[in-house]
Amino acid sequence: MDHPKGLTAGIVRRAATFHNTSLGDLGFPPLLTPAVILNNPAAYRNVALSTSTNLFFKLSDPVELHEFNEYPVLEHLSLIGEVLLNSECARDRLRDQCGETLFVKVESYNTPVLSLLQKLDAQETYYRNVKLLCRNIKKLCSNITVSDGLVIRPFSIRNDVFRYAEFYNKVLGYLGSTIDAEFVTKFVKRQTFHPEGYLIAEFDGRYVGCVSIEEICQGNGGNRFGYIFQIGVVDEWKGKGLALALLQRAARFAIDHGIDRIGVGVRQSNIRALRFFTNHGFKESYQVRGYVLKTWEKCQTLSESANRVQPNLR
Repeated sequence: MDHPKGLTAGIVRRAATFHNTSLGDLGFPPLLTPAVILNNPAAYRNVALSTSTNLFFKLSDPVELHEFNEYPVLEHLSLIGEVLLNSECARDRLRDQCGETLFVKVESYNTPVLSLLQKLDAQETYYRNVKLLCRNIKKLCSNITVSDGLVIRPFSIRNDVFRYAEFYNKVLGYLGSTIDAEFVTKFVKRQTFHPEGYLIAEFDGRYVGCVSIEEICQGNGGNRFGYIFQIGVVDEWKGKGLALALLQRAARFAIDHGIDRIGVGVRQSNIRALRFFTNHGFKESYQVRGYVLKTWEKCQTLSESANRVQPNLR
């Protein structure tokens, strides 16, 4: 039976299998499941690029990056079928479905889609999010030390909603996104939220740092995987061991909740954060890269044989 947006059971299964097999090999939990896709069909699209080629993806709102904040976002892309296509035809179909200028986020393991974007003359941007993984979290949380007068405590739903949003914007807003109290109110209602996983560091009653970790349970049952969403400290506490103490407390939360590995995403431009995580047992697994695709720009028409892209065989 056909589903909305051309999401047939076969397309959905192949897209989920491709990403989840790749991520499983890298130590990360499943990105997609057929149930997740079909329970939210409005977010996902399947565009027939030719009679034998399909492009599956999630269509999202624009990202909060100044240069790209007007463009719809394509992510979770999977190229399915025999990949023989005409570039201009592919552009036309994407333009009809999604718009004239698109921001495309692609995982570095996704070589079929990376090859397709090259054929479509997509422009790679500075956006790169490095996904790192730590498997030895027991070693990470050994010898936790906290400076005198410093308190690291769990998040309080009653008292921290506004303060957390304000602190996040002050310390992490420079990365390109900001949050408000409404956003915080939504994430504390998630099933994966736990106050002990959202830790606040205070000194003399003032926020000086925070870290957040949640167990990611995508797929069938738990995956024993935790993901760090935020970690940050105020300038005057940098270099004093506070970030490490917060990371260690996040690792302790993970162990206490049966989690055996932790992932985190860091902008490639954030050299200090990359160095911090790699110095404490994290290793790069893959990257998410950003491209701008202008579907209205004409490119030289290529023959079918010259426009060949490696097929997605998963």
